This record gives sequence, C-alpha cells and structure tokens, in this order.
Amino acid sequence: LSTLISKRVARAIDEISLASLDSILQTLHETWRFHILTISRTSEFLFYFNRHFCKPRNIPTITELGVSLFRDQLLTRKTVCQRIQDSFIERVKKERGGEGTSLEPLLFVSTVLHSINGLFVIQKAYLNELRIAQTETVQLNSSSPVVRFVTIYHEELAKERHICQLTLGERSLPPVESLMQEVWLLQSKEKMLCSDQLKALLSTRDDTSLRLVYSTFEEVSEGDTFAAVVKQFFFDEVASCSSDIAGVERILELEKFKKRMREMYSESERNSRRCDALTKSFHDALDRITGVAEALTSYLEAKNATSDDVQFENVVDDIISVFKSLSDKDLFEVAYKTYLAKRLLTAGLTQLEEDRERLFISKFKREVGCSFTSRIEGMFTDRKASDEVNTLFHEFVSTSRSLPYELSVLVLTSGFWPQYLASSSSLIPDLQMGAQLFTSFYLQRHTTRRLEFCVHQGTCEVKVHLHNRRFDATLPVSCVGVISMFQQDEKQSPSAISEVLHIPLAEVIRALMALSRQCQTHNGLLCCDSRGVNSITQFWFNTDFRSKSTKFRVLEANLKEKLKVDTVRAKTDDDRKFKVDAAIVRIMKSRRTLSHSSLVMEVQRVAAQSFEASHDDIKRRIEHLLEREFIARSVDVAGWYVYVA
Repeated sequence: LSTLISKRVARAIDEISLASLDSILQTLHETWRFHILTISRTSEFLFYFNRHFCKPRNIPTITELGVSLFRDQLLTRKTVCQRIQDSFIERVKKERGGEGTSLEPLLFVSTVLHSINGLFVIQKAYLNELRIAQTETVQLNSSSPVVRFVTIYHEELAKERHICQLTLGERSLPPVESLMQEVWLLQSKEKMLCSDQLKALLSTRDDTSLRLVYSTFEEVSEGDTFAAVVKQFFFDEVASCSSDIAGVERILELEKFKKRMREMYSESERNSRRCDALTKSFHDALDRITGVAEALTSYLEAKNATSDDVQFENVVDDIISVFKSLSDKDLFEVAYKTYLAKRLLTAGLTQLEEDRERLFISKFKREVGCSFTSRIEGMFTDRKASDEVNTLFHEFVSTSRSLPYELSVLVLTSGFWPQYLASSSSLIPDLQMGAQLFTSFYLQRHTTRRLEFCVHQGTCEVKVHLHNRRFDATLPVSCVGVISMFQQDEKQSPSAISEVLHIPLAEVIRALMALSRQCQTHNGLLCCDSRGVNSITQFWFNTDFRSKSTKFRVLEANLKEKLKVDTVRAKTDDDRKFKVDAAIVRIMKSRRTLSHSSLVMEVQRVAAQSFEASHDDIKRRIEHLLEREFIARSVDVAGWYVYVA
C-alpha cells in the first residue's frame, strides 16, 4: 500500500510541477483534496474487511501514511516548492499593490502546507518579502514626525494583519507582528526616542496622540524611556513657571495634564512606579519656585472676583490638587491667612465672597484635614464674635456717655491671625482713652485674657477744615497722631515727631509718606522739601490741598507691599521648630522608649502633613529636648531614647 500511494503521489506532484505559475496553487489544492479523499476511502474500505484490526505500535495509520508520503514527495522537490513560493508571493505583491487579486487560493495552500508541516515553504519567503516592502515604507517616512511615523506604522500593521489572515491564517500573525515591530520600531528606536520630538509632542497636550505613542513604546518594552522623557518634561515646565498669576495658570494646566498622563499609565506594578516618579518630578519642580504659595493665594483672590460659582469651584479643586504637591504646605497657610486677614479687616467680605471663602475652606478641610483649616475657621469666628462684642460695647458707651467718638474694635485671637499684624505704635491720648475704656469693658467679661492693640490695620475718620470746606478723611490709625502735629501750620521733621509722640522713627516716616502721597483723588495732605525722606526732612501742611470728593481715603505706605519672603520664612521656621518639638514629645510620651532611626521616621511622617522635616533638623531638635530634659538617652541600649515624665 505504501508503494502504491507513493507512486500515486509522485504522479500528482509531477502534474503540479507542470502547471503554470498562475494555476499551480489551485492545482496543489485540488491534488491535495483528491489525495486526502482517496486515503480516507481506502482506510474505510480496509477497516470494513477487518473490523477487528488493531494497529501495531510501530506501523502508522493509513491516513498518517498518506500525509507523510505527500509531504516527503512535495518537500523534496525543490523546484516545485520554489514555484509555489513564487506564485504565492506574486499574488501577495499584487494584493499589496492594490490590484485586488483573489486570496482564497493562498489560504487553501497555507492550510495544505500547514497540514503536512510544510508551512515554512511559503512563510519564510512571505516574511522576507514583507521585510523588503516595509523597509522601503520606513525609509520613505523616516523624516516624518514621531506621531505621523507611529500612525503610519499602525496603519501598515493593520493592513499586514489583514493580508496575513487571508493568506497564511491566524497562526502566522505572531511572526508577522514581530517582524513589523522590528522593522518599524526597533530599527527606528533612536529616532522615536528623541527627547526633542517627544517633548514637542507633550507640548501639544494631544491625549490621543500621546496614548498612541505610549502604547507603541510599550510594544517594544520602551515604556520606561517614554516615562523618563515625560518626567523630565514636567520638571522643566513646572520649574520654569513664574510666581505670578500667569505662572499659576500654567501650573494648574500642567496639573490637569499630569492627571491625564497618570490615567494613561495602566495599573500594573511597573506603571505604578511611573506614576509615582511623575508625581515626584512635579513635586520637586514646585519646590524650586519661590513664592508659589503666595501666587496661588493671589490667583484664588483674582478668580474670586471675576469667575462665576462653577468656575470658582473648579479653581478651588485645581488649587487643592497643586497644594498636595507642595512640600511647604505651611507657607500656603501663612499666605492664605494673610490674604484673608486683609479681606476681613480692611475691605470686608460680601455675602457671596464669604460663601466662596467658606466653600474653599470646607473643600480644603475635606481634602487635607482640619489641621490647616482650624485656625482659618477661627478667623471667621473672631470676626463674628467681634460684631457681637461691638454691639454690646456701643450699648455700654451710649448708656454711660463716656466716649466722645464712636469706636469699633475687632478682637482677634493671636494664634489665628498673621503675626505681622502686631504693632508697637503708641496711640495718641484721645484714642488711648477709648482703648482703655474698651479694655476695661472687655476684661470684665473675659478676665483670663490679655489685650494688645494693633493699629496698622485700623482706620480713623478725621475731619479736615480747609478753604471753608470740610473734608472727611479716612486715615490709618498710625497716621492720626502724626497729622495732629500739623494743626498749628508749622514745619515738622520725622525725628521731632517721633520724640514727641514716642513712636518709632520708621513708623513716623511711613505715616508721613502716606500723608504726602499724591493720587488720582487728591494731591496729598502734607508737603515736603525733598523727594528722599530721612529723619531731618521738613514736612508741612498742604494749604493748597485739593480733592475731587469731600470723602477720601489715605492708605498706609506698606499696605500694598508684600511681606518679604525671608521674614515670612524665618517666622515659619520658628513655627516648624515648635511643631517638631511637639511631635517628638507626643511620640515619646506614647511610646516611652524608641530608637533614634524610628523616632526620626515617626517625626517625618507626622510633619509631612505640613512640611518636609530633614534628618538634620530633627536631630537638632532632639538634642534641644535632651538639654531641656524632656527626653533622655537610654542607659541600657545605645541609640535609644526614653521619655522623661
């Protein structure tokens, strides 16, 4: 039977070799179908005569014998195999060229060759032809931008997958995809990984293109390279932002972009590290911007005045997101308290503005906890309590008639409000009488408290009579004593005024500059003999005073000046020392004994809610508490501390 089948297959292969190049694939398919049908019928016929046949272990079945003989006869004919390859590749070329040839015979031939384990006859030639065709395409598009290059790659990949499924079948897709990656991505990796091109792409903020490029990088295991460029891009962009409103808008835009990039990364362990690295890069870049906390506060103030409710709520969410990336969170608290203090003490808040500020505080509290908002909420509480106190005080004054002018006092809790509000200015006698009366009234109701008057944020309404006209001037309290020195129309110097009123010379000069400043509404209450002001500069009352309105306001010279960053930082550093000391004592009180490294780690964890405490700073505070005997070194174990009750 083997001899008969072998002769039959040999004749069939001869017929295939005589077929033309256009019909050889169809002939191969028809010959294979007839051969399989013949073998199947022969097997059924023989089993019919010997129904109890048991196949010996060393003899193949008839079907296996037929397939084996067909494979041997076909694959040993090099000429036939070459003609099959040529016909197959020719039809594939026509399909790539768009001639629309029928691919059904190709799939039949692939199935035949796969059945006899001879698919390599055409697969190798197919891949070689694919490499040549795609290499030419890559060279034609080598100068394209990375997005265009990747887009063409995916278009070509989709086309080749379709052709492969119609010719070689699904089983041949892996080697085709691998070859496409090699030709398009691996060989062009240096071009695609060019940081300049990727940064240009990142600058467009095109999420669709970025997702496409990132997924392509992942295909060739270069996702880490893409993530590194993204991380550096965010660091450079954020670090280059300025500490003004325009810079804040850029930072908020980059924060939104960062969120989209994090969403682009998957939730696998590797990509989780990429998200962490991106967040850290954004965090480190923010730390390089001086005054970013103050800029965020200014931006919030600007948006509060110009945006509607929905826009303002979105701004609040964006600012809170950026706040979470700040290391010096306590600096933002100081800046916001300064901004809110100015609004509450000078301009005042409308109901809408107060509702918005409370919205910000409530969201802030929900996101970062009450440790930051408790003092800010206390500022609103003080403002409300002051209104109640003033109502009672006015009733008391109206009953006793002990004060010739109306006095309103805001009672502020020192821990809630900015430290720079405190002032050493002395009050003139007329105002000193009112301050003493209010102090007596207030301490009768709050015997355990102590009052200090801070006049820089206070104002006083003064009536000015000149040229048979009366002007109502609203002056800073610190300017009232100074302006009273000019009632006799004589010249005064800052040093003389300071000596008479017992007010520091710097504050006198600041008040004189405010009173002599010309603005759009008036030409200044005082005049001086030189532009530069020093202790001996002569000032006199402006007898040619003009004002567009009978009511005008004089602003203190430093109201619009920003606090110096160094001064704020120094005060913040002092607060941090107290916070670190308190954290160390609390931890040691609860743990009783603790090693040095564990104590440092615990303090850093606690302090991270407000700022980043360095190892050296914590070590210095530990030494300070050792000197004050709050804690002591362990006698039994080196490197351990014990709490001293």
